[in-house]
Amino acid sequence: MELFYPIMLFLLHAGDAEGARPALTRHPVLFETVEACEVAGERIVAQAGGDAPGPVHAYCTAIPGPEEFETLFEAMKARRDSARVDKP
Repeated sequence: MELFYPIMLFLLHAGDAEGARPALTRHPVLFETVEACEVAGERIVAQAGGDAPGPVHAYCTAIPGPEEFETLFEAMKARRDSARVDKP
């Protein structure tokens, strides 16, 4: 079985010309490939170029794999279990 990790697109709005007040947002669409994400990112950045007061950059990254989520859930469970033991 082949594992599939969807790709997320993040946009970094650098804010004003001095780079004050940057904002990082996630585009609300997932992509099948990094290439498709990068094409969409280039299109979005080109469209935002005239509207944004400062530079806008696009970054594509895969959603973390199941092993990262499992590690997180195990750590959360351990903290819950520890909190229960500490209560009188």
